[in-house]
Amino acid sequence: MPSFVGGIHIQNVGDGAFTVGDAFRISPNGASQNKGGSGGFNTGSLINVSNKRSITGVDETDIVDQSTTSIRPFLLNV
Repeated sequence: MPSFVGGIHIQNVGDGAFTVGDAFRISPNGASQNKGGSGGFNTGSLINVSNKRSITGVDETDIVDQSTTSIRPFLLNV
């Protein structure tokens, strides 16, 4: 059903979907996994990190963390 949309203000859209108005299908799919230890994701011009003992466990016991599937194979005439 058509709609009238007024003024909008978008500040941030990360990893997702943003739709204004009618949409037949919205299905963003994807997965990521990050592992970082102490002081691993620091950003800046001058960083001094002192980690005497820091261990990040990265043992993977499961085969699939999060499955991502698309509904596209199940739709016809798309």
